[in-house]
Amino acid sequence: MRAVEGVEPGLYHYAVDAHELELLEPLHGEEAADLVVALTAGQEHFRSAQVLFLLTASFARNFWKYQAHAKAYRVLLFDAAHLSQTLYLVCADLGLGAFVSAAVNEHDIDRRLGLATFTEAAILVCGCASDPF
Repeated sequence: MRAVEGVEPGLYHYAVDAHELELLEPLHGEEAADLVVALTAGQEHFRSAQVLFLLTASFARNFWKYQAHAKAYRVLLFDAAHLSQTLYLVCADLGLGAFVSAAVNEHDIDRRLGLATFTEAAILVCGCASDPF
């Protein structure tokens, strides 16, 4: 989060079990905007994003559901696409600009979030701002 009313700038994790945001790392000044550019593989035009959502996957959770199914990984991509489409719809309703990009710096995302190598990974980034992109 870079510029959200009532939320301090920082890197957050959505804790599903508690249905809340957990602050992983506070960010100050331009750190948040610089992080957006770094995590979107240098895409400077996303610097103005007020919020960046990093969609990640835990492969074991999904593969357990689709055991021995050749399409298990593809389902993760479908889920990410559906979530990003929902973001577009919500942003359109709120009058916000939105973006989705598969051009991600997954190495830095995975490291920064502490994702386990080979079992978890960044899939997609989405973001929004009060101005269109």
